[in-house]
Amino acid sequence: RAVIRERIDRRTEQMFRSGLLDEVATLAGPDGRRADEVFSTTARKLHGLEDCLGVLRGDWSRATAIDRMATRTRQYAKRQDTWARRWPGIEFIDATDADVERIANAVLCNDQA
Repeated sequence: RAVIRERIDRRTEQMFRSGLLDEVATLAGPDGRRADEVFSTTARKLHGLEDCLGVLRGDWSRATAIDRMATRTRQYAKRQDTWARRWPGIEFIDATDADVERIANAVLCNDQA
């Protein structure tokens, strides 16, 4: 879990550094007021959208939005893990080293078993 937490935290910060807030502001307006017009009910469920809108509306800081988004993403990852573990015979593949060839081979070998 520590590895997943660290990866989620790092990825969330990277998304904000790469312009996530600017993307949301482009669509929802600099104050987020057009959000209801441009985002469907389904789109409003996107990870981080409400957190970004909160910054644009002045409800909280960018740092708070990053923390909120990371926390909610970790909660979602935990729910996914719990759900997946209920499947009989499921095998988890360690993908922490980003060796794409090894991961692909593990998936293919498990698929053929």
